[in-house]
Amino acid sequence: MELAFVLLFVLLGTGAIVYAGLRQPPARPAEDEKAPQGDAAPGGDEGEGDGKAGAP
Repeated sequence: MELAFVLLFVLLGTGAIVYAGLRQPPARPAEDEKAPQGDAAPGGDEGEGDGKAGAP
């Protein structure tokens, strides 16, 4: 009787390990398609210089 319980738990544990190994994580959407590589990152500092531009 004890052997039956041991085998039951061994089989359940083995099944859980196999199931966890076969399960794939959900696919995340690719973010590199949204922002092209050549564009500047948002930040608002494209027009700023050292503060001396246009000064007399």
